[in-house]
Amino acid sequence: MDPKIAEQGRKTLRSFMIPAIPDWGYLYFALAVTSAICYIFRCVFVHVDCGWSMTSLGGYALYMPLITLATLIIPTAVMSSGNSERIVGNFTGIGPILTGLFSGAALMLLSSAMHNLVVMLWTSLRIDMIFPAYFYRTELDSVPITLFEVLTDSIIPGIGIVLFFCGLLWSSFKLTDRTIGYFIIGLLFALYQLNIVDFAFMFVLGAWLAFVRTKSRNIWAPLACLIGMRITEIFFGSSLETVDITTIQTYSDIEMTYFYSSLPALFMGIVLLFFFMRILSDFYNSYSIGLHSNLTLAPEADDDDSGRHSILEGIRPPLIVGMIVWVIVWGFVIEGAHI
Repeated sequence: MDPKIAEQGRKTLRSFMIPAIPDWGYLYFALAVTSAICYIFRCVFVHVDCGWSMTSLGGYALYMPLITLATLIIPTAVMSSGNSERIVGNFTGIGPILTGLFSGAALMLLSSAMHNLVVMLWTSLRIDMIFPAYFYRTELDSVPITLFEVLTDSIIPGIGIVLFFCGLLWSSFKLTDRTIGYFIIGLLFALYQLNIVDFAFMFVLGAWLAFVRTKSRNIWAPLACLIGMRITEIFFGSSLETVDITTIQTYSDIEMTYFYSSLPALFMGIVLLFFFMRILSDFYNSYSIGLHSNLTLAPEADDDDSGRHSILEGIRPPLIVGMIVWVIVWGFVIEGAHI
């Protein structure tokens, strides 16, 4: 064998080993592989009589923490290389965290509006509804049940989301690549959700969480966004109802009130998001000016580019393999292999 070909083969194999500081392409690959493994187990257990339904709240509460642990928390712990400050960030005051919490109201408006509009367009085209890979439905309504739901579908997954997407993945981009990084993080976040109906909103949500991470300089503000969105849904969800895709079959099953309420909600959500964007930018600028004016303080981890990879450095064999894995997993989701 040609020595150059052999060396190139060894170099390619080494690119799949866990690096000291991973680039975004490797993280795409790692998340694709762990998500695929979890999805396979999900498909297998659908056909196993476990005494509970996979789409029940109890079933969801059993497997979602395990999926969060396997796909987000453990990879972050393994690949963080002890850079906890770069992953978690620094506390910069209560202002950015409260702003993130209140921005959850705008996210809730966008979530309901975009979901309703996509479902109406989807059914109007007479395309069979494709359910998310992971979801639950419950008719129970009580304070303990609601608190249990928040813990199961918001807090536990939220911790994993901010650790991986707003910590590990976010910190892999250079300062000059942050804008492109928002797009990449939003795309991977939407891919990870395996929810084609809400894909557009998940992209917006992922990009917004990354933006909040930049302006707040910590992962607590993005987590506050997710919690704020869920709290808004609990208290004000009845004023902007979301189409339940498990109860409709055709376009005629959807009342036009969903359409008429979704358009102004979409507009209000966008306006509010720009408003919170301005506030977060003001917090960021004020903190940065104070930080840089004090020459006795060492630069924070967020401002240190050492070890970070450029966008082009992330385009390697692991990224290509990760993209192939995502295509295969999404192909099964679209074909309904999870049902």
